[in-house]
Amino acid sequence: MRKLNKLRGALDLLVSIRDLTTVSRNYQWEVRAPSSFYLEAEYAEVNLSRSEDNHLYVSVRLRASMSWKLATERDDAGVYVVLKRKPLIGNIGRARFHVRVPRGVHISLQLENSLLCLKDLAGALDLPPEA
Repeated sequence: MRKLNKLRGALDLLVSIRDLTTVSRNYQWEVRAPSSFYLEAEYAEVNLSRSEDNHLYVSVRLRASMSWKLATERDDAGVYVVLKRKPLIGNIGRARFHVRVPRGVHISLQLENSLLCLKDLAGALDLPPEA
């Protein structure tokens, strides 16, 4: 019982640290069609919709921010956002994206074990079989 209480205390401490290290980041890029938006993420919740202006908006909320590696890049072809979990401590983190992409911009997603919510989108969605 004593070991169980210590284990529970350690877990409660980890959860408290995770909640204290929540970070929100907001990005905005002006983009013109034809261009692309690429998002690669794992264990994330992704809410994707269209924007009515020429700006691409990405809002990301990282719980246990020390357990993530986040990179963004922009070039002539488009905007790229990659979120990866760090080994070992990455299991305690959670991520939530809110993305608004202008009409006419191609969207490419590489998601693993994620929740995807599509709002006000038209187009084809093709998912390959799992390997």
